Formats: sequence, structure tokens, C-alpha cells
Amino acid sequence: MKLLENSSFEAINSQLTVETGDVHIIGRIESYSCKMAGDDKHMFKQFCQEGQPHVLEALSPPQTTGISPSRLSKSQSGDEEGPLSDKCSRKTLFYLIATLNESFRPDYDFSAAKSHEFSREPSLNWV
Repeated sequence: MKLLENSSFEAINSQLTVETGDVHIIGRIESYSCKMAGDDKHMFKQFCQEGQPHVLEALSPPQTTGISPSRLSKSQSGDEEGPLSDKCSRKTLFYLIATLNESFRPDYDFSAAKSHEFSREPSLNWV
């Protein structure tokens, strides 16, 4: 993954910077290529040694507190629609980790993150 310079984002980025009193918030929109290069290729090869890229991995249940008991009981009884049965492919998990690494480098490294450390929330309003 590589940061792509995009001059058309500069006007938008200037509007995303807010200063009020002693608070200074810098917002940015950035674009990245999805083609693996260099470190990403190496990390993907290591990631694939742990399992095939298309194998599904279980995610943690949603972190929201408003899930109804009936929905939880459905998922515990084996119903695949419940929140405890969320899965994603290892390749999707890799892309998520690579995006987090690129976004927060050099301060944070998510390379060792496992699928159970992520969850799929039921809606954007819950996040």
C-alpha cells in the first residue's frame, strides 16, 4: 500500500483543519493504492504462512451494549445471522491491518493483530 499524492484533496483538507481556542484539529483525506509493494508483500507472505488468504476467520462480537437478548440467543444457538458468528477472510483482515499500519505509522504497528481483536458493528450509528 502506498500513499498517492492527490492535489485535488488539498482544498478539502484545508477545510478540515479547525482551530478553536487552545484546540487545534488537523483533518485530512488521503488516498492509497491497494497494490501490494515492498513491506506489504513481505508482510502478506508472512501472514499467509499462518493460513490461506481465503479462509474465514471469526471476529469478536460487536462491542455495542444495545444488542437484544433474542438476537444473542439466536447466534448462540447456531443461527449464522447473529453477531457472534461474524467472519471475514484472512485477506480482508490483512487489508485492514495494512491500512491501519499505513495510517498510523510509525507510532503504531498492527502487524501482530488477530481476528478476535476486531469486530463488525451492526451499523455505523453504533460506532
